[in-house]
Amino acid sequence: MKVSVIIPTYNRAKLVCESIDSVLAQSFNDYEIIVVNDGSTDNTASELQKYGNKIRYFEQANGGVNKARNFALSKARGEYIATLDNDDFWQHNKLEIQVKILDNFPEIAFTFSNFSIYKSHDNIQHDGIQSWYSSPKSWKNFYKKSMKLSESINEYKTSSLGNSNLFIGDIYHASLQTYYVLPSTALFRRSMIPEGVKFVEHDPICGDWDFFARLSRDSQVAYLDYDTTFNRSHEDEVRITRTNWKKQLELRIDFIERLYLRDKNFYANNKYITDLTYFKRLKALYRQQLLDGERHSAKRTLKKYRTHTPKPGISYTFLLLLCHFPAIQYPLIAIRNSLENIEKTAKNILQIITVRI
Repeated sequence: MKVSVIIPTYNRAKLVCESIDSVLAQSFNDYEIIVVNDGSTDNTASELQKYGNKIRYFEQANGGVNKARNFALSKARGEYIATLDNDDFWQHNKLEIQVKILDNFPEIAFTFSNFSIYKSHDNIQHDGIQSWYSSPKSWKNFYKKSMKLSESINEYKTSSLGNSNLFIGDIYHASLQTYYVLPSTALFRRSMIPEGVKFVEHDPICGDWDFFARLSRDSQVAYLDYDTTFNRSHEDEVRITRTNWKKQLELRIDFIERLYLRDKNFYANNKYITDLTYFKRLKALYRQQLLDGERHSAKRTLKKYRTHTPKPGISYTFLLLLCHFPAIQYPLIAIRNSLENIEKTAKNILQIITVRI
């Protein structure tokens, strides 16, 4: 068995069928499909019966997407593992291309790719990975090695696909600050999963971020700048990105603490950028907690900052002082709203002046 495709699903009976259908339509056919029903309360179970032995179907009590992924991994028989979210779907040649990449580069831990953002059949945004970043990424400057796909895979020398850029390098350091891998685009070697590494089950936001960062810690990875996957853009009730910003901040802080602050070699060589990123997250969480009137939570966040910083300075004392004022959120919210109104007014004035000029 070459590839195990793992698909966790929860209350998306129609969409998961579209995901499965995109696997069954692949030009590459040495695979198994493992679907884990994570305690769905809709008609997912009955809908999936139509696939019969085309899929390996399992059920578990609702425990979250990463628990379902880990369960599927424990059942996988493939040399390579592909993760597919139950609202995404693939281009017909996705597995074919990525299997050839892993076969041709035995030293890399995994490969992943660009993707298209799918809103509807008539509304598809290509080069979707760039939408994650505030400014466009220059992949040639980011990765150590770059080539055309046709340079490494002979079968694509006469194909337009051969002009796609393939990049090889490290994402472990860069993953400290932001994410790079859409799980549905990834294909990784089961043999190169470090011992004890799995998807973090308590963390639906950074659990896969953590997983792919760990896979890339001691190995190179390959990024293909070609849209192999359609990432569905929608806001249903089970979408993870609906998690509120404060909770996302808490999970991002936990991610840094459990990975980069505990990696002694990395931290010794990258102390400045690690602390800067960590403190930025702590300050953002503190600010949000204070605005929400959660003074005691804000104090606990500051305590983390104080524990990690021997001499925090005057700003720390001031921030701690704010936590002792009951209902401090009301004047802070008023100040924030005033500043936002001033900014809007300034933009409107600037627009009027520009138009008149």
